[in-house]
Formats: sequence, C-alpha cells, structure tokens
Amino acid sequence: MTAPDHNGHPQQPLLTAAPDTPPADGPMFTTAASVSFLPSEYIAPCDQRRAFISGFTGSAGTAIVTEKDAALWTDGRYFLQASQEMDDNWTLMKQGLPKTPSEAKWLNKTLDVGSVIGVDPYLLEADVWRDLSRELQGGGHSIIAVPENLIDLIWTDRPTRPAECVVPLEV
Repeated sequence: MTAPDHNGHPQQPLLTAAPDTPPADGPMFTTAASVSFLPSEYIAPCDQRRAFISGFTGSAGTAIVTEKDAALWTDGRYFLQASQEMDDNWTLMKQGLPKTPSEAKWLNKTLDVGSVIGVDPYLLEADVWRDLSRELQGGGHSIIAVPENLIDLIWTDRPTRPAECVVPLEV
C-alpha cells in the first residue's frame, strides 16, 4: 500500500472521491474495518482499506465515511496512534469512553432520516450485520450490500492479492 503523507491532510482527496463513486440513488457511506474476507488477525496489504482511507494503521478499528463526515472508532490501545496518523478531516471516536456513541448511534444522529447505508457484505459477520441493520432501521435508515467495495473503486494503486502457496506447519 502506498503510505500517505500525513502532514498536509492527505486523506482529503480520498474523502472527496468516495461520495462520488456510488450512483445517485446508491448508498451514502461506506465502512472500512481491518478485516478481510478470510478471517485472520493478519491481513494482506490489499485488504487494508481502513489504513488506505483514513491513514490509521493500527490493527483494530472501524472507519465510516459519509457525504459530510469521516469518523474512526478504535479502543484505548490506539487513541494516540490514531490521532497522530489521521488528518483533521477525521473524528476519532474513543471506544470504551462513556460519551462515545456506537457506530449505529452516531449514524442515526448524523444522517438524514431515510439514508441508505452501503456496506461490503464480505466484511461484516452475519450477527453484526443483523444488529447494525436493526439499530439503523430504528433510526429510519436502511442498510444494503454493495456489489463492490466503495473504497476499492477509488484505490487506484491497490496492491495485488498475494498468491503464495500455503505452507503446512507441523503440530
């Protein structure tokens, strides 16, 4: 992954590009967690969407980009790192602190009623999808699966997926 220069708001062009990629009647935002479609603690550079869009390279966190806002949720291990790696276009949501809203509560407060939330279905577990959908419906929103990850549409220099053979390890 091409590491952005964090000294001059490097994510601004990415955030500007993101809302233009969906069709006019398409989703209003996207999420980027540090997960790949293959569950693993260690993910390939081509799956580091959150780091690409936000600049935050920690191993835990969720980034959400709307038409007007960009926010990143992470836990206390990464508060300092996230604040140093992200630019001023991002709001750091400090998970675990009493006044920090969940992603769904923040979206319900931030988005206009009737908003459509687009999410890559390969990056959320079924129970997380169900709970998020339920919470967002309570705020008058709907969640849809996008056919292509919206970040992938703007990540022009995305690394290729590794194709090395699996190495069996002895037990």
